Amino acid sequence: GCSVADLFPWSEPNFSVSTTGERIYPYGQKASPGQTIEITVKILNHSSLPGVFTASPNVPEGFRLEPEKISRSIESRKQSDLRFRVTVPSSVLNSLQVITCDVGIDKWHLRHWCESMVEVRP
Repeated sequence: GCSVADLFPWSEPNFSVSTTGERIYPYGQKASPGQTIEITVKILNHSSLPGVFTASPNVPEGFRLEPEKISRSIESRKQSDLRFRVTVPSSVLNSLQVITCDVGIDKWHLRHWCESMVEVRP
């Protein structure tokens, strides 16, 4: 027979089926033009081995992100919180903006792997 582990290239099959292993918190938030908000990329290492994970959020055009990328070694079966500051440009009014995040797991680079939303209102 075939198992989930046979279908995916990960060291741990839960990487393939987890809906909470990598996520942006909060999923939704409100901000005003010119305001700086914080997002946290939460990464759970499902593996039985430590691994190096990288988070690189993708912000809408004109938004400022600090830092642009964070890499961290995460112990087996542990979660790490990677915090970023996002500044909404003063020119953005009354809109819903999406932030995605590329996640690197050892040799894998997963583009737009998780997302969050920012409702911009004056």
